[in-house]
Amino acid sequence: MITSIRLFQLIRQRLPDRIITPMQGWLQEFETEKVEQIGAVMTKWKFENPQNVAVFVNRKAIRNGGWVARVVHDDDDGSWQFHADESEDFDESDIMIISLKNMVEKDKTIMQLADLPYGWYAWRETKTSPWRRGKTLDEHPESERS
Repeated sequence: MITSIRLFQLIRQRLPDRIITPMQGWLQEFETEKVEQIGAVMTKWKFENPQNVAVFVNRKAIRNGGWVARVVHDDDDGSWQFHADESEDFDESDIMIISLKNMVEKDKTIMQLADLPYGWYAWRETKTSPWRRGKTLDEHPESERS
């Protein structure tokens, strides 16, 4: 598991002057690509983070029919990570930084995870499966995944 601090380090090596931290509460995009907006307008924002906080997303989770299979709320700095169902093997070129609002607009079920505590993660087996939660990745053995 790669931590958000390590992700920031990897991205800053490539784009040192244009990256900010999610704790600053605003997003400076380092790519011109935007996540397309889908669906109706959100009603109530449930996250304690502002809508424009920067989050990490594996581009496989939001491109070409991909979907979010795992969400991590980091214990060290409170940042959010969104991983695709095929994101076990990825490198820093697969990671994008977008706003939390854009992530929720892409997958409205993520709003169900607004109360996910620091150091916890959520996962699901398919795009339509309900979210399950755990405190650490080690707590959910392979037998629970199937």
